[in-house]
Amino acid sequence: MLRAAVAHVLRIAALVLLSALVLQLFFAARIAAMRVVDPQSTTFQRSEAWRLLVQKHEIAWSQQWVDYPRLSDHLKRAVIASEDAGFSEHSGVEWDALERAWERNQRAEARVEKITTDGERATGVKARVGETEVTVEAPTVVVACGGIESPALLLRSEIGGPAVGKNLRVHPTYMITGVYDEPIEAWNGQLITVMSFDFMQCEGEGGFYLSPLGLSPATWAGQSPWTDGRQIREHFLKFPLMSSWHSISHDVGSGEVVLGADRRALVRWSLDDEVDRRVAIRAHTELAKVHQAAGAAEVFTFHWRPRHWRRGEDFDAYLEELAATPTAEYTAYSAHQMGSCRMGSSAAESVADGRGELHDVKGVWVGDAAALPTAPGVNPMVSIMVLAERTAARIGEALS
Repeated sequence: MLRAAVAHVLRIAALVLLSALVLQLFFAARIAAMRVVDPQSTTFQRSEAWRLLVQKHEIAWSQQWVDYPRLSDHLKRAVIASEDAGFSEHSGVEWDALERAWERNQRAEARVEKITTDGERATGVKARVGETEVTVEAPTVVVACGGIESPALLLRSEIGGPAVGKNLRVHPTYMITGVYDEPIEAWNGQLITVMSFDFMQCEGEGGFYLSPLGLSPATWAGQSPWTDGRQIREHFLKFPLMSSWHSISHDVGSGEVVLGADRRALVRWSLDDEVDRRVAIRAHTELAKVHQAAGAAEVFTFHWRPRHWRRGEDFDAYLEELAATPTAEYTAYSAHQMGSCRMGSSAAESVADGRGELHDVKGVWVGDAAALPTAPGVNPMVSIMVLAERTAARIGEALS
């Protein structure tokens, strides 16, 4: 009997191993087949097609595969560069890399004050290192200070035309937190693990996507509405039970970067676009629904005054309260800043031409997110990398 039992166990183990081998061969065959047979669709494409079919009763898009040699080399390199090879070895942020970058910046301590020109083209930059002013002569200057500081540099240099600083897109982002019965410790693990694109066009051109977010004590405390010390302490004691979801909006309206009295960047932005306001309301209500459906005991927002729901209270009334919240009480943070030195064909409405060079001064190029013509509505990381590589190629062509 023992021999029969052992033989039975060995047969089961052999079947399990055989099944695993067959599964791996199946995966290998599918990958090999992609050399000659294009995959029909991806999981995201199928879910998006189903959403369009249900909501709009049509699928108003199609796909066409492009041979690898026809893909831009800039795109290929940007996709490879955007991959985080160490994602499985850290908790969402590569702190060592951030610390090394900080140390390098501290050692440099140089701030470019303005770009110098002869009226028609670049001649270099003026910078300050401590109390020492440094002039660097160069016929080509690449502006890559980000969506806030790039327009500020051009404004201090009095170049770029009337559109400098205009059209600032910020991907307004809203966070709602749920308090659960079991510890979550949302400060551990990856920052963003899943996404929902169901609301990307919920208000015409405007919309948002949803995702969870790693919970930072400093970020959470800084955005929480303040009533008194005792209340915030009692609330913060629930921190291990909290989980936050946030929405990243595809903004339709725009802000502006100007110079303050100290000649530094000053951002002007408000939630005054009607589409963006409706998106903000929808984002708050949908995020609240996510928490309530997941079993949260409490749900709260980061409005200026507390907007709080607790299990047993009227949830529909809470959603109505969120929808009726005045615009001035919204707390938004910016996920990405872009478009403030955008490319375009018109010198009156854009700062740089389609290659990235300023309309009014030759030799000055914009090579960062500020050059994006508008907000993409998703993380622009790869787009910025592609744009930077493309701009570098155009600079090379101009110099040759």
